Amino acid sequence: MPLAIQARLLRLLEEKEIVPLGSNTPVPVDVRVISATHRDLEALVADGAFRMDLFYRLNGVALTMPPLRARADRAALIEQLCREESNDAAITIDQDAWAILLAHDWPGNIRELRNALRTAIAFAEDGRIGPAHLPRLAPRPNPATPPDSGHADDRADPGERGQILAELERQHWRIAGTASALGISRNTLYRKLHRYGLMRVAQ
Repeated sequence: MPLAIQARLLRLLEEKEIVPLGSNTPVPVDVRVISATHRDLEALVADGAFRMDLFYRLNGVALTMPPLRARADRAALIEQLCREESNDAAITIDQDAWAILLAHDWPGNIRELRNALRTAIAFAEDGRIGPAHLPRLAPRPNPATPPDSGHADDRADPGERGQILAELERQHWRIAGTASALGISRNTLYRKLHRYGLMRVAQ
């Protein structure tokens, strides 16, 4: 979301009114916002790509959805999706196919799993899914290693978290004063707050 649109959303949430296109008359609105993202908003705040005031305005009850590979109910989910994709037809999964389905990392999460089962059901004409019926499953992508920025403030320091925390408390959690006392920019401080898990308490 571009920063200009973020400002408009923040204004909507604060003023609870909008101005329709082609009109100069504000219209009151009564809304509750439910938002979802696959991005790390705290990191975006630290990088200046997401407004901090909007982040704290939206950051109420936060639910984290685990990736499919981390879910303990994968077997039950596979059975449920099989029923959905087969319109409740009788589908059997061979032991070897089960092993493949349960061992795969599923980088595409449920969309990838659903598509794999849909393909397997289409090819398993007798209603019995074997390894040969499963599509070629994509490998889990390796996360890219971020390039070395060459700046000393981006390198980890075991004692740095304690130093930052102590200064934050001395400055009563004022970001500008803390950054100045530490001799770093506010953006650099935000990155460090995110790295050391202090972002949620810093204001």
